[in-house]
Amino acid sequence: RVVGCFFVSLPSQYKESFPNYYEYFGHLLLLKKGIYGLTFSGKFWNLEFSEWLYSQGAGQSSADPSYFVIFYKHCQWLRIIFCVDDLLYFGSNSQVEWYFELKVQARYDVQLQGAAQWFLQMRLTRLHDGSYILDQDQYVLNLLRKFYPNRKYPPQSTPLPIDYLFSKTNRPSTPDEK
Repeated sequence: RVVGCFFVSLPSQYKESFPNYYEYFGHLLLLKKGIYGLTFSGKFWNLEFSEWLYSQGAGQSSADPSYFVIFYKHCQWLRIIFCVDDLLYFGSNSQVEWYFELKVQARYDVQLQGAAQWFLQMRLTRLHDGSYILDQDQYVLNLLRKFYPNRKYPPQSTPLPIDYLFSKTNRPSTPDEK
């Protein structure tokens, strides 16, 4: 499942004070510049949401700081991948996911977007056996079009062999190979 719209832009006429900020400031402040798009906005949001995940009992991976796991009673769990303002999560069952959704919605104004089809420019395709395929063909095509806008790119029917090693000596050299 995926959650979107963590960063929110409000119109300037929106005057309601946020009660959870009152303890920090004591009064309503006028924001002269929006935080979205600032150099550190992603970092501050990451710290805020990570702290909330810790408060919910989540453990963070030491190998990948975007990966969190919450363990519940009776061997139930929720796994979370959180990168800037994109969140992907899946649980040991649908009730664990539902419980997490309720907690997130109670704390943040978010849009639940249902089963994930895209995440971080990767297409997610679920197979009948429950496994997933991740591909970045659209991302690669966008990069190719950006740097080589006048070329045509025919689809390739199969990927390269697993043991293929890219190097200067075995790279494609003719236009047909490219």
